[in-house]
Amino acid sequence: MRIVIVTADTARAVGLRWIINHYFELEANVVAPIASVASEIDDSDTGATVYMVDADVWCSMADFFIPRRQRTIVIGTRAGMFSTVQSEGDMVEELRSRIDGMSAIAVEQSLPGLSHREVEVLRHIALGHLNKEIADALGISINTVLSHRKNITAKLGIRSASGLSVYAMMNGYLSPVEIQ
Repeated sequence: MRIVIVTADTARAVGLRWIINHYFELEANVVAPIASVASEIDDSDTGATVYMVDADVWCSMADFFIPRRQRTIVIGTRAGMFSTVQSEGDMVEELRSRIDGMSAIAVEQSLPGLSHREVEVLRHIALGHLNKEIADALGISINTVLSHRKNITAKLGIRSASGLSVYAMMNGYLSPVEIQ
């Protein structure tokens, strides 16, 4: 397995590369987050590459990372993101669990089981629609929208609309065209 680290923070990249080499004995490369990064990354051996990217890089290159979301670890401070603001031991354990989880698990098996209607509500939330707008668009009551939001929050453990938006983008529920 090979790890590609894409971050503008040089200190973070060097630290992550050292941890990966030291604790996991895996090859880790650092790539500068520029517009042509997709052409610099050798993606021919798709099963052996894991990407670690800053959230802003992920968003700016969503077309590249959405098809590779199964093998992408997003670095940030929000729920569901890999945090580098923790003790070394905690960071190593979290990284170990994420890398182990990527080995052979399909996306459908790793995602919480959202119903079709919950996915529709999630998409509307991610697009910034209000509860009333969601209810009108889907032909359901506001109370039903609130129930779906409550269920989505319970299943994903994400409370904020911005966190749900990031989750929806990272898991392919929104295309980059819809976001713009």
